[in-house]
Amino acid sequence: MGLPLASGLVLGGAVVHLLADAQTAQLRLRAEQAGEQAAQALQRRLDAQLDALEAMGQLLARDPAIGQEAFEQAAGMWLRRYPGTQNFTFNWHVPRSQRARYECCEPGWPILGRDAAGRRFPAADADEHMVITRLAPLAGNEAARGLDVLSYEPLRRAVRQAIASGRPHATEPFRLVQEQGAQRGIVVYHAVHAAQPPHALLGIVSSAFRMGDVTRAALEALPLPGLALCLIDLDASPGNRRLAGAEGCELAEPPAPLPARHAWPVRFAQRHWQLRLDATEVFWRQAATDARLHLTASTGFVAVGLLTAFLLVTTGQRRRVEQLVRERTLELARSHAQLQQLAHYDTLTGLVNRNRWSELARAVLDSAQREGRQVAIIYLDLDRFKHVNDSLGHAQGDRLLQAVAQRLQGCLRGRDVAARFGGDEFVVLLPWVKGREGAAVVARKIARVLDASIELDGARVRIGASLGVALFPDDGADLDTLLRHADTAMYAAKAAGRNQWRFFEPSMQTHVSRRLQLESALREALADPSGSGLRLAFQPQVAARDGRLVGLEALLRWQHPVLGTVPPAEFVRVAEEAGIVDRLGHWVLRQALAQLARWRADDPAGFAAVRVAVNVSAHEFAHADFVAQVRQALDGAGLPAQALELEITESLLVQGRTDVIERLQALQTLGVRLSLDDFGTGYSSLGYLKRLPIGTLKIDRGFVEGIPADPDSVAIVRATLSMAHDLGLEVVAEGVETPAQRDFLRAHGCAALQGWLYARALAADEVPHWLARHARATTA
Repeated sequence: MGLPLASGLVLGGAVVHLLADAQTAQLRLRAEQAGEQAAQALQRRLDAQLDALEAMGQLLARDPAIGQEAFEQAAGMWLRRYPGTQNFTFNWHVPRSQRARYECCEPGWPILGRDAAGRRFPAADADEHMVITRLAPLAGNEAARGLDVLSYEPLRRAVRQAIASGRPHATEPFRLVQEQGAQRGIVVYHAVHAAQPPHALLGIVSSAFRMGDVTRAALEALPLPGLALCLIDLDASPGNRRLAGAEGCELAEPPAPLPARHAWPVRFAQRHWQLRLDATEVFWRQAATDARLHLTASTGFVAVGLLTAFLLVTTGQRRRVEQLVRERTLELARSHAQLQQLAHYDTLTGLVNRNRWSELARAVLDSAQREGRQVAIIYLDLDRFKHVNDSLGHAQGDRLLQAVAQRLQGCLRGRDVAARFGGDEFVVLLPWVKGREGAAVVARKIARVLDASIELDGARVRIGASLGVALFPDDGADLDTLLRHADTAMYAAKAAGRNQWRFFEPSMQTHVSRRLQLESALREALADPSGSGLRLAFQPQVAARDGRLVGLEALLRWQHPVLGTVPPAEFVRVAEEAGIVDRLGHWVLRQALAQLARWRADDPAGFAAVRVAVNVSAHEFAHADFVAQVRQALDGAGLPAQALELEITESLLVQGRTDVIERLQALQTLGVRLSLDDFGTGYSSLGYLKRLPIGTLKIDRGFVEGIPADPDSVAIVRATLSMAHDLGLEVVAEGVETPAQRDFLRAHGCAALQGWLYARALAADEVPHWLARHARATTA
C-alpha cells in the first residue's frame, strides 16, 4: 500500500502546487489589468493637456497682444478643468535690442533669471530672452512674472527643442518656483509663431504641472487598492527621474512575498515616461478569500489523491486513476488558457485588447521602418452608440458592440488586427498598405458596413461610425503619434457630419482644439449660464385660421464672450459627446417655463392661452427621473402642465420600449402636450402614432419650403395633413416664409404655422413688443 499512497500524495501535492501557481497568475493578472487601466487614463489626461496647450498657442498666434485679463479668461477654462495645472504663461520673445524697452515701458518690469533652488536675480545680457509676461492665474504666481526661461538650463533645453521641432516639449522634473511642498513639477513649452507670413517667432506658450496632483486627478476614479504608484521620466538624468509617487519609488524593489511589478509606457511632449504600479503586501492580503478557496480546493485534491491510492490498492482500478489525472490536467490547461484570454483579449467582443494590440503594432512599425513599408492605423468611434445604450439598455448596447466587432472583422485581411480600446472605440492596424489608396479601400468598406442597420430584439437600429486614418511614416514615426493623429482625424470626421472617414491633416489640430474649447466652455456655461452667454430665443407659433399666438418654441442660443457666436448644431453635438446634454436640456426647460410665468404675470390676457414648446433629446428622455424633473420644473415656475409642450423626435419612438411608452403616458396624464418634431424625416410609422399619446405633428421645413411649386412636397404635406386629421392630431408647419406657403397650409387644414413670415427667433424681452404689433396687425 506504501507505493500507491505515496503516488496519491505526490499527485495531490502536484495539484496543490499547480493551483497555487494558477492563483498567483490570477492575482498578477488583476494587478496587470489595473495597471493597464491606469496607464490609459493617465495617457488620455496628458493628451488632453497637450491639446489645451496647443489651443492656447493658436489663440496667441491670432492675438499676440492679448491683455492680462483676456489671457486669464481664456486660460481659466483649462485651469478649472484640469486639476494639477499650476499655470499657463505666454513668454514674450525679447531680443537684446528690445530689452531696454521691455524693462522700462512695455510692460515695464525687470527681466530676471533663476537657479535650481528657485532664487531669482537680474538676467544676464543675452542675444534673446523668453520672458514670462502673461500669466494665468496671476494671483499666487507673481513670483514667476518677468522670469527669462532661457536663464535656467533644464528649461532652456526644452524651449530650444520646442522651437526647433514646432511641437510641444516637456522639461525634466524639477521644483517649481511656486511650489511650497515636496511635489515634483514639469513645464511644457510650445512655440508661437505669427499667423501671417513670414511666421515670425512671437514667443513660447507654456504650462506648468504639479505632477502629484495631475496623477491623482487622472486616476481618482480607478480602484487601485494596495497598488503603489510611481511615475518616472526615462529620459531624465539618473537621480532625477521621479515625477510622482513616494520618494525613491523609482529605485525601490517590490515587496515580498509575491513580487509583481507592472510598468506601462506613457508618452508626453516628446518624452518617454513610465508608469509603475507595484503590488504591495496590502494587495496580496486582499486576496485572502482566494487563498481560502485555494486551501479548500487543495484539501479536496489531496483527498482525491488519497482516495486514488485507496482505490488503487483495494480495487486495482488503474484506468480510473489515470482518467482522473487526465481530467485534472485538462482543467488546469483550460484555466491557463482562460488567463491568457483575459490578458490579451477583450472579454465582450473577442477582439484583442489595447495592451496586446499595442505590442503587435509596435512590432509591425519596427519591421516597417526596417523594410521601408507603409502602415495605416484607423481609429473609429460609433456615432450613436450612447443613444442606443441609454435608450435600449446596457445589455442591448453590449450586443451592439459584439455585432460591430463581427462586422469589423469581416472587412479585414488576415494580417490586419482590430482591437477594442474601450467603450465604443475601436482601432484597426493595417500592415503593408499601398499608400492612401489601400487604406481608403478599407476605411470605405468599414464605414459602409457599419452604416447598415443592426437588428436588436426585433428593433433595427443604425449607428454609423466616424473613422480617422493615419499613415506611417507620413503622419508619425511612432505609435503614440499615429494614434493621436488618427484620433484627431476621427474627430474631424465626426465634425463633418458623422458616418464619415478622414485622413489626418495637420490643419485638423485646429478643429480638435476648437472642440475641446467648446466642451470646456460649455461646462463652465452650465455653472454660470448668464455670464457665459447662454440664452433662450423664442419663435412664435400662430393659429393658421386667425393668426393669434398659440405657442412659442424655446430655442437655445450661445454668444460666448471669447468664442463668439457658437451655432446650436455645433455645441449640442459637443454636449452629446461630452455627456452633458441632459444638464443642458434641464436648464432650457426650467428657463423656458420661468420666462412664460413672467410673461403671464405681466400680461395675463396676452399669454394665458400660450404654450411654450421645448425640445427634448433622447438622452434626456432616457433618464428614469425625467417625468419627475418636468413636474419639478412646472412646480418651480408655478405653471399648470397644460402650459408646456415637449417636442420629441421619431428616433425615440422607434425603440418601442416599455419604459419609453410609460414615460410618455405619464406626461400625458400630467397634462403635458407631446409633439413629434420633424415628422417624415426619420422612422415615420402610423403604428407609433396610433399607439402613443402624441397630440401634435410638426412638418419639417424641408417639406414646407417646396410647396406649393414642388409636386413631391405637395403630396407629402397633403398626405401628412390628411393622416393627422384622421388620427385626431394637430399639425404645426415649420419654416413658413411666404404667403403662398401660408395659404396652401391654411387651405388644407394645418392648425398652426411657424416661420419667418411671422417672426424670427426673438429675445425674451422682444416677445411682448412683437405680440402687441402682431395683435394690431391681425385685428386691423
